[in-house]
Parts: sequence; structure tokens; C-alpha cells
Amino acid sequence: MWQQRSTNAAMDDNPYRPPETGPDATVVSAAGNRVPGTSLLAALQVFVAFVGTGFAFWEIESILGSGPLLAVVGGLHAIAGHRRGRLSAILMGYSAPVFCIAIFLLINLKEWGPDAAQDPVSALAVAYLIPLVVAWLASERQRSRLRDEIKGPA
Repeated sequence: MWQQRSTNAAMDDNPYRPPETGPDATVVSAAGNRVPGTSLLAALQVFVAFVGTGFAFWEIESILGSGPLLAVVGGLHAIAGHRRGRLSAILMGYSAPVFCIAIFLLINLKEWGPDAAQDPVSALAVAYLIPLVVAWLASERQRSRLRDEIKGPA
């Protein structure tokens, strides 16, 4: 026949039981863990935006290559942010395709040629790059601070 074991013994053998926590338990957020991918993609997005802005000042037609590249890198950054639950990565990532589409629409709706688009598009690229760099630096600072909190005092 079936034998009933004591309740405590059955609980001790259960590998799926929740961890026991007391009133002094420390809860560590998973958001503080280093998330591979979003940090690298954020740096890559800032790099592509920086180089693309420089090329836009030099030769405006270079945005035909740097714009789609920025949109793809930003899209990958947003996807990685979604998968890891990082709002900063989602917002920074989606800003790239939105910016590229806005520039594309502006050029087409205003019917600008390369000469007419040179100054306004370059200025808009700088206006996009500055808050992107600030957001990236703030995100990296927060990520570093959270990492230090998880590690605890040395």
C-alpha cells in the first residue's frame, strides 16, 4: 500500500518548491544583471549614428547607406530590448527607424535634391545624435550602478 510520508520530508524532496525567504531576505532585481547584446547594440547604434552624421556633412548622398544601416541596427537593438525587458533599449532602438523614416518622408515631401537636403538633414542628424548619446551614456551609467549593487561591497 501507499505510505504517507511526513509533510516536511515531502517538501524537502520537492525540487520545484519556491525558495524559503524570511523577513530579512534581499530581493535582487533581474534588471541589474548584465544583459549581453543590448549594451553592444546600443554602442553600435551610437557609432553608426555618429559616423552617418559625419558622412552626411561630407556627402549627403551617403545617407542612402548609413540610414538603412542605422534603421537595421536600431531595430535589432529594440528587439533585444524587448526580449530582455529593457525599456531604455526599446526606446533607443526604435528611435533609429523612426528617425530614418522621418528623414525619408521629409526629403520626399519637400522634394529636396541633394543640395537642398544637405544642411537641414545634417542639422537634424546632429539633433538626433545628441540626445541619443546622452541616453546611451545614462543607460550605461545606470547599468554599471546596478551591476555594482548586485555585486555588493567589495
